[in-house]
Amino acid sequence: MLPSSAPLRIEPKNIKNEHSDDGIPEKSVTHVKLKNKKDKTGNSLINEKNSKINKDLNPKKGSVSFLTDEQKKANHILSETRRRNLIRSTYDKLVELVPQLDTSEKRAEHAVMTKTAAYIIELRQENERLEKLKLERGL
Repeated sequence: MLPSSAPLRIEPKNIKNEHSDDGIPEKSVTHVKLKNKKDKTGNSLINEKNSKINKDLNPKKGSVSFLTDEQKKANHILSETRRRNLIRSTYDKLVELVPQLDTSEKRAEHAVMTKTAAYIIELRQENERLEKLKLERGL
């Protein structure tokens, strides 16, 4: 278990002196080197905290949304439509593959899943039967 009290030391490298509008030099860090501190067992603490530090130092691009509410809604509707179409096409494939499912009957999710599960069980039983037969015949 890693101790949460062990601090991760950050050392600034490549410090530049920049001048603000009033002529006073300002320091900015262009590179940060992480000291690889280790816990009592010798495990590196840098991996655990690295993701948080990266988020703090390099915020995600596009984290500020420039989309209007209408655009967000349209994107959401489009995503949901794609998701539903993918589910529908997957059910269509199941109907094609499972002999107990009829393409003409109404496809309730429960019925499709139940009949598919039953078909898989039948296939497994048939495979077991064939394996036993194979062993009996010495093949």
